[in-house]
Amino acid sequence: MITTNRIRLLIASCALGALVALPAAGLASQQSTATKPARIPASGSAIIVAGKIHLDTVVSPLVLQDTGTVTGTPFGSGTTTQLYTLHPKTGIAETQIEIDTASGTVTAIAYSNYTTNTATISFSGVGKITGGTGAYAGITSGVLEFQALHALTGKREAFALVGSTATPAAGLHHSLLAALANGTKPSGAAIKAAALKASGKTHTSGHPSTNVFADTGTLVGAPFGKATVNSTDTFNPVTMTAETAFTITAPGGSITGLVVSPYTSASGVLTFAGKGMITAATGDYAKLTNRLVTYAATYKGALGTVRYTSSSKPASRAQTLATVQAFVTSIGAPMPAAFS
Repeated sequence: MITTNRIRLLIASCALGALVALPAAGLASQQSTATKPARIPASGSAIIVAGKIHLDTVVSPLVLQDTGTVTGTPFGSGTTTQLYTLHPKTGIAETQIEIDTASGTVTAIAYSNYTTNTATISFSGVGKITGGTGAYAGITSGVLEFQALHALTGKREAFALVGSTATPAAGLHHSLLAALANGTKPSGAAIKAAALKASGKTHTSGHPSTNVFADTGTLVGAPFGKATVNSTDTFNPVTMTAETAFTITAPGGSITGLVVSPYTSASGVLTFAGKGMITAATGDYAKLTNRLVTYAATYKGALGTVRYTSSSKPASRAQTLATVQAFVTSIGAPMPAAFS
């Protein structure tokens, strides 16, 4: 749990519009009582951590606290507390992460670009493990890929940290590693997005049940070249959102994921614009696992045009506040002051 004093300090820093790099160790709620092994994971050990989170506390209009569960290498299963501080002027979010397991606690910090729409806030950037307790005392990492997706209900959220315990002296993201090490803010342009840009044609291939449609089609673009796509769209006419479960298959492998989209319907045209995450990938595309996806589709009758990409424009302050306000309302939480 994040302490009351810490929350007060975060509210003050948010109100001033400052990016305050508070010590990640301050998130630690307690020391692990587990016996400390002889050593932490060796340098170069893989870090593949993914989990499910949900909105727990709206600290202020631009500071959100999430809690949830995690699994992965090398920490096993545990719980997580994450504090997201949004900075609309730069389109960058700072996320402080704590992972608690039976063997110890791990702390990390991440910087990411974030984007919003009426159904999601998505984050794509880089992170770094900054320390730990118990079995993980003294642990650090190289630059990790950080991805997170917050959905409108506040309960359908996911995140991932992927990389290794190695700390490279040079190479990819070196400038970001330096920024993370000294607590300064990396620029949005420096945060590399996933290499995914494919579009194509689809058509409805069946109606499994009311408000559920199946689609199939073909895509062309990076990194697949030519590929086939199969998806299932589940509509919620009350919230005017749809969940699209998709699988893209190409000669080099496949990717599977889920997208949440607001949709509109007018004059026989159905339009989707949403965000999602790749939940599994095989073959040449295995590194795309846990990457975020921007999805757009337009259907006229049974025929559709679809696009899957990995980047979109940063959200404005007004867009950010509107989305956060929708999150607050969706979970029935008290409305914080200063939503302007």
